[in-house]
Amino acid sequence: MNATTTKPAMLRATLRADGWGTAAFGVLMLTGSGWLAKPLGLPLSWFAPIGAVMIAGGAALGYLAERHAIRAWAVRAAVLVNTAAAVAILALLVLLPLTAVGVVFLLAGAAWVTAFAVLEHRGSRRPPETHEGRSGEPERPS
Repeated sequence: MNATTTKPAMLRATLRADGWGTAAFGVLMLTGSGWLAKPLGLPLSWFAPIGAVMIAGGAALGYLAERHAIRAWAVRAAVLVNTAAAVAILALLVLLPLTAVGVVFLLAGAAWVTAFAVLEHRGSRRPPETHEGRSGEPERPS
């Protein structure tokens, strides 16, 4: 992808879905700490900061998805953050005394962010969309 690209549908849809999912999970972390901490084995004090960061990250992804031109560095940043999140989540599997439910919960989170890192990377590598016919000529309205 060049410095900017105009309205690549796959990338926009991926960023939008990642943003909504990230923000929704952030709300769950903020509101569900009281009933999630014990069943998952996660420290209660981690829920609010993680939730707040996720809501902000979700908003940033949503903003990025709606921009007229999506900057390549911004997509690379989204891929990098998702990749770092997956690695951090996997590290927590070793570092924390999680319950079985907590392990499944974190594995699902690692799969989620890894999938979005891959989709965003693929979306950033697609050529910008054009509205050309097969001959390379712009299509004429019918």
